Amino acid sequence: MTQDAAFFSAVLTKPLSAIPYTAHTLLTQLTGGKRHIIQGADKLFDIQLFASLNRCTLTPHPNIHNQSSFSWEPRTTDDSDVRALRARAFGHGGIDSIDVATGNAAETLKETILAGWYDVQWEGNEVEVVVMRVPKEYCEMLIYFVAAETKKIGERFVVAVESAAAELGERVWVFEKGFWEASSALYKAVKGVTFDTLISTENKARAIKEDLERFFDSRELYLEYGLPWKRGFLLSGPPGNGKTHIIKSLINHFTSTHPTISILYVKSFKAERLPDEYAISAVFKRARSNPCLLILEDLDTLITDANRAFFLNEMDGLNTNAGVVVLATTNYPERLDPAIRDRPSRFDRRYEFGLPTAGEREMYVQMWGRTKAKKGVCITDELAREIAADDVTGGFSFAYLKELLVSSVMRWVQGQVQDGGHGGKDFGTVLRDEAAVLKTYIREMQAKKETGKGEKEDGKVNGVVHK
Repeated sequence: MTQDAAFFSAVLTKPLSAIPYTAHTLLTQLTGGKRHIIQGADKLFDIQLFASLNRCTLTPHPNIHNQSSFSWEPRTTDDSDVRALRARAFGHGGIDSIDVATGNAAETLKETILAGWYDVQWEGNEVEVVVMRVPKEYCEMLIYFVAAETKKIGERFVVAVESAAAELGERVWVFEKGFWEASSALYKAVKGVTFDTLISTENKARAIKEDLERFFDSRELYLEYGLPWKRGFLLSGPPGNGKTHIIKSLINHFTSTHPTISILYVKSFKAERLPDEYAISAVFKRARSNPCLLILEDLDTLITDANRAFFLNEMDGLNTNAGVVVLATTNYPERLDPAIRDRPSRFDRRYEFGLPTAGEREMYVQMWGRTKAKKGVCITDELAREIAADDVTGGFSFAYLKELLVSSVMRWVQGQVQDGGHGGKDFGTVLRDEAAVLKTYIREMQAKKETGKGEKEDGKVNGVVHK
């Protein structure tokens, strides 16, 4: 292909809507019609990642000025991590910054192609790839062009690149601002979260996991009996009682045991200058491409009066949604429309997560004491039972129990430091004192909440606006 050093200048100075057409036209002219050109716009087309996996070799063409952006990202300790692979893709090896406190490598310099033209060697074929990232009102859009000897070669190459991105483990697909992006950070955040660290006398977490495993392993059975192969789970209850922990455990479990299942996590349907319908459609389009676990956390904030009808149609309309499990959570089920909350064909399983019982609080304190035990920080079974009593921590969520334990350790350590390590309060006394402080705080917050609720009700009845 004859190279034109002014290619990007000619293309990227055009209005956004004209960039794809201008680029395609110029590439066609430069090839003299002798090469087939495939155009696409999909963040799955990660040519850097493909090269870093040794699936092809990339050579920046010397006659073209390529533009890259560099940014620091948290360093991974796993060489197979996506960010580390990308960092090595063009030979700079992942330059490290140093944490001055520890002397350890803290961040890795990541390169992102903004505008590039590359000669590619792939499976004995010579392919040329042009990649451009252009700003859009609501996000950054990636546009790519593949110039190959035949259409078949070009299509095979695109499929190979995108399949490598889609199938690569150690990341979770996250939807935000109108597009999907792979997150290795979210994957890392859930790796240490397992069902063994969940406390529940009713064992809801394992029931959910086993139900999901049966579903994904029973496709042929559903087909045999003519049953729709889809499910919906709704986890509801006040915050801090294990819903997010279960979500993390499920992500960790299914990425390890069912690698062919896509894990899709939706942060928001909001995208600047785009209707929610666009985002909802994009979410379900990706969900239907493979068996998947589609996670909608805080469903009551995602669904509004404006997008509810469209959401319901995507979830339970003419589309089959085969292989799609929608796993949603809400802290406020009363805010959900009954058409979402109560119709079995949408969420056929509902699990309530209330405040932990005294027995569950005792189990949590005991488990925490076993895993966090340090010199001087000792939680006996007797102390755990005392702290878990209703008159001490009744009304505490698991989140508040964790806060109690963490703040107690911090207060105890501070006391030891101030006293020079000689004496100070024992850990049990500190734990009791902190429990009393938190108990008072929770009561005050509950009183304010009830007062605010009463004021709103009075305002509604009397027509008075309370500020």
